Amino acid sequence: MKKSFGLLMLSVLALSACGTPVEELSSSDEGTIEDSSLSTESKESIDSSSEVSSEESSPEESSKEESSPEETVNLKEKYKLRRDDSLLSDSSFKNGFGLFSPETTTAHVEDRLIDYNGEAETDFYNPEADHSYYWTMCQWWTPYNFVNAEYSKNGDTHIYENESRRLEVNTNEGSLHMELDADKEYQEKFGGPRDPQASWSHFLIQQNFPAELVKSPSTFEDLYVEMDVTIEESTYLGEGQPTGSECAQLLFYFCLFNRVPADSDPNEVGKNGTGMWFGVPIYDSRYNYVDRYIGGDTGFVGSTNRMIYSISNQFYMGRGPVEMNHTYRIRIDVLDLLKEAFIYGVKNDYLPNCLWNNLYLTYMNFGWELPGQYKVSSTLSNLDIHATILE
Repeated sequence: MKKSFGLLMLSVLALSACGTPVEELSSSDEGTIEDSSLSTESKESIDSSSEVSSEESSPEESSKEESSPEETVNLKEKYKLRRDDSLLSDSSFKNGFGLFSPETTTAHVEDRLIDYNGEAETDFYNPEADHSYYWTMCQWWTPYNFVNAEYSKNGDTHIYENESRRLEVNTNEGSLHMELDADKEYQEKFGGPRDPQASWSHFLIQQNFPAELVKSPSTFEDLYVEMDVTIEESTYLGEGQPTGSECAQLLFYFCLFNRVPADSDPNEVGKNGTGMWFGVPIYDSRYNYVDRYIGGDTGFVGSTNRMIYSISNQFYMGRGPVEMNHTYRIRIDVLDLLKEAFIYGVKNDYLPNCLWNNLYLTYMNFGWELPGQYKVSSTLSNLDIHATILE
């Protein structure tokens, strides 16, 4: 059963809310990677701020500095990387999580951290954000603030649980188990099914990459997304059969931004800060597999007005229904697909006049969105994002 991928996501700091379904665009609308937009003439800094000074170093200069043995060792230790070419920090979740408040419109990190009752490691300090964690957790639109979750420990596993959610983290194994009962949340908020006009329950983890690890994919030879994912449950608890908009989705997203000096001509290099979402979907309860989806993140609370380009998951999850309690070992090089997404964005005015060299990978998120009355659980482990840098 082949369908287009409808309900999707998010904001740049994961101030998230899903979009509305749009019709999948035909393959004839795609660009090709030979498109003239893929200019290699522009040079840009990898500084984390959205505005880039023309006096800052070029990616070539930065790459030379980072390639020295001493610098590589320092980065690996500083950011607890699993491998030298990883873009992800703290892949085993040893530093714990900051926890966002429930509503995107007033989002802030709560005073109580997911710090494993004080056992989270704090020696790897994140100087850019002025705290000791790299991960944050999003609980958008829940009536049960996870800040009040009870903590317990079973062997090496840290457990947080409240009325509708459960989190289990084993930092020795680098595993993350998430459970969400959206039916309980909607019963509490609406006395029954979710109001179709209202935002829905999210349970996500996210990471903004440190400045030293923010790079342009134009400098990559490949870009691998790796994870082991097991979905233990996806049960619809509403009456009858779910409608087309009632679903459970397990999603993975990158966010990329056009980074050029603030005084640049948008007609030549695009507007500074223009961005796109790039999705690597895992599961959608409506379909045997998820087909490609292209659309805009618009028209709802928390929307970012950016392009969403989500690839089909049949290449790494198969074409049959996702099997419960089966571990899917995902290893996929997404670089060419990301180029296709960029070209499509340029040709269709999502990324007008932007150049491939100026696109920077800054952020990722993973987790559940439940527009329907579903109860779900999943386990994530061996998460990594890594790239081979061109010489």
